Amino acid sequence: MLRRKPPGKLLPSAHAVDREFRVITALSRARLSGRAAAHYCDDASVVGTPFYLMDFVEGRVFWEPDIPDANCRRARARSTTRSISTLARLHSFDPAALGLADFGRGENYVARQVERWCRQYRASETERIEDDGAADRMAAGAICRRPRRCGSCMATIASTT
Repeated sequence: MLRRKPPGKLLPSAHAVDREFRVITALSRARLSGRAAAHYCDDASVVGTPFYLMDFVEGRVFWEPDIPDANCRRARARSTTRSISTLARLHSFDPAALGLADFGRGENYVARQVERWCRQYRASETERIEDDGAADRMAAGAICRRPRRCGSCMATIASTT
């Protein structure tokens, strides 16, 4: 499977395929990911943008959070349980042990992430939605209610993705 940046103007730091390749490679070595990244190419002249190749893994894609195409409650429960188990395992890894110690800053992760989402939202607006400031109050509330200290290993890894 080929993973590349989408065409057109992108927000800063969006679709950093070099970082994705590095994380997928590290997680594959730790046997967390079922996908193995095979090759990264930073030569944009090959396909128009940097890209990487990775294994294709057969599976289902759920486009809606309530998984309406799942046949029954049991299928939804299995999918949800697997997702939670994977997230728990992901958070058990030490970034340094995966070779990702220099990958990003872990401090103030939630605040930085919410601030980035707000900047990206504003940068990608095609028109201003009149909401009496509700979106800004929600963002400010998320920043104020963030965990003061996050001991999660993956907060370090995710901090600049």
